Amino acid sequence: MMVSALNLAWAGPVPSTVLAAVAQRYQVTVEELCSPRRHAHLVVARREVARLLRRQGLTLKEIGYHLGGRDHSTIHHSLNGRAS
Repeated sequence: MMVSALNLAWAGPVPSTVLAAVAQRYQVTVEELCSPRRHAHLVVARREVARLLRRQGLTLKEIGYHLGGRDHSTIHHSLNGRAS
């Protein structure tokens, strides 16, 4: 199915914009969000990115790609795990 340019305009912010906004809010860099580091403040920020991107309709695999190549099951666990 083809997606028109008009539909793309209403799809919401692109993942890079979401990453930048969350990074700024949590006072981290986009590089840190995409890094393999598992510090608590980064985990919370990544969970927020994953939630926002999932609301936009991205698949778990797509979200993982934008968060540094993480596996879809890691994203699933982040979204369905216990809130901190």
